[in-house]
Amino acid sequence: MPAVGVSGAVEVAPLVWRTGARSCEPHLLAVGSPGAGGTGLLRSVALQALGWADVVLVDGGGSGGFGCFAGRVGVWGVESTPEGAVAGLAWVARETERRLLLDGEGRRAERPLWVVVDRPVVLAHRAWAAGAGDPLGWLDVPLRYGREAGVTVALAEQVGVWASLGGGVLGCVGARVALGALTVEQVSGVLGWAPPLGAVPGAGAGFARLGAGPVCRLRVPVTPDPWDEAAEMAHRRAVWELLPAPVGTGGTGVEADPSGTC
Repeated sequence: MPAVGVSGAVEVAPLVWRTGARSCEPHLLAVGSPGAGGTGLLRSVALQALGWADVVLVDGGGSGGFGCFAGRVGVWGVESTPEGAVAGLAWVARETERRLLLDGEGRRAERPLWVVVDRPVVLAHRAWAAGAGDPLGWLDVPLRYGREAGVTVALAEQVGVWASLGGGVLGCVGARVALGALTVEQVSGVLGWAPPLGAVPGAGAGFARLGAGPVCRLRVPVTPDPWDEAAEMAHRRAVWELLPAPVGTGGTGVEADPSGTC
């Protein structure tokens, strides 16, 4: 894959995370410092998955970072309220169980389903404060049985609180990413591996490990919210052009992009 460094453009090997029925590590957890790129990583993952799968997105912090996906082909829901998130994840659990009851041919006929959850720990506290129930409890079924049912879960949380997800969740997310200016101890806690001193990267970069495999350096694709006016216009436009067509347009609808120029 092309990458631009201090010495110019170079070709580097991509990190390939395989999902699906034959995956050894079917679910992902990204942990990072604030602003390290965890939400951008989830946006990038969702954009890739939408090429061949359906996606449910949950914005646990209520920041609106997934709003650009609302109403798009293949997006089954974008939830940002505690009540909506709990209802959406409850549906995911029931859908996972429905798929488990299908025979092999029936499962293969289903489009894969991806569940993307940003800030799940914050979501759990918001849901508790609102009396909406336990959203993390509904993740148990897709995390445990998602590989067989064709359901993949991708989570991102900030350092300092991610361990509050508990053993039931953490025991099912063997694909791990540590992002940003974390300490050696923090990276070790996420990946089970301590980086060399001085090797901890900054925002947008980090380390990844699939199960007990080797640790790889990782650079997160720049994937800002297209409506974030603080982000570079070229990056915002690139994300906008990767979004699926709005529902009902048949892929031919013309939209105004975030710059307001077309």
